[in-house]
Amino acid sequence: MRGNRVLLGVWSATRGRFLYPDFQFNDDGQLVPEVSVLLRILPADADADADDAGWRRAFWLYSPHALLDGRAPSSIFALDPLKVLEVATAEFNVSSDEGW
Repeated sequence: MRGNRVLLGVWSATRGRFLYPDFQFNDDGQLVPEVSVLLRILPADADADADDAGWRRAFWLYSPHALLDGRAPSSIFALDPLKVLEVATAEFNVSSDEGW
């Protein structure tokens, strides 16, 4: 699932394994369906190396964001995944011609 961008795993070198951020799961432990959409939007270019795997996306997800009133996307994903998808799309799916 991680390789197919359905589930975010973050490589922990000290533990020698991937960790799976909790925002991806509902209260029943089921994967939130919008996670795969979010992972297709978030850039993963720096995540190709096993030592960096997942960290760029994790930092974005757990950092305060101005378009979310200073809240981290991960903190509101369970409540409003569509809002997080909207913010991610606004930030990462910008056309290279948009500034012209």
